[in-house]
Amino acid sequence: MGTPVEHSSLGPSSWSRWIRCPGSVQAQAGIPDKARFEAAEGTVFHELVADCLEMGFEPEDYVGGGRGLEVDGFFVEYNEEMCASARDGLDFIRNVAAEPGWQLFVETRVDISKWTPPGQFGTADVILVNVAKRLVIVFDCKYGKEPVYPQENEQAQGYCLGAWQTIFGKLFDWDPAGIKVTIIIEQPR
Repeated sequence: MGTPVEHSSLGPSSWSRWIRCPGSVQAQAGIPDKARFEAAEGTVFHELVADCLEMGFEPEDYVGGGRGLEVDGFFVEYNEEMCASARDGLDFIRNVAAEPGWQLFVETRVDISKWTPPGQFGTADVILVNVAKRLVIVFDCKYGKEPVYPQENEQAQGYCLGAWQTIFGKLFDWDPAGIKVTIIIEQPR
């Protein structure tokens, strides 16, 4: 199971809020985060994608037999829509990762504390790196129906910064010259 359960209070998923309104961090302190079914469904979708990438499964392997996961008090069953939604992203990632020179990182904890208070991190869904070609792809899976766009996307930018600090900065000997970073937000629904 690839999706981490630990969360960072100032992780990239909340950057668009607290960058615009720093006071929201203190205002929300101590207020329980009431989970919704849609969030649980997204977590199960991420788990499906991570398992398929890490263990070589196909999403269709999960359908049937009442299989699913319990997340935040909700049971979310793997269904045909979820598995079909995962297919294009999985195929893209697998095709890129199969090309010579590419390295694949799945559900990777990235350090963002250089840009936030100490101890903060994010979990990047997928990072693909080709050192020889100086290419990086940061791939963010979304299962929700509300459109999310990669342009000026603070969450994706946070993952890029954290991935630089944690993974690909080292791979490129900390030389950013000529590196092309592509952000892809896969949102099939």
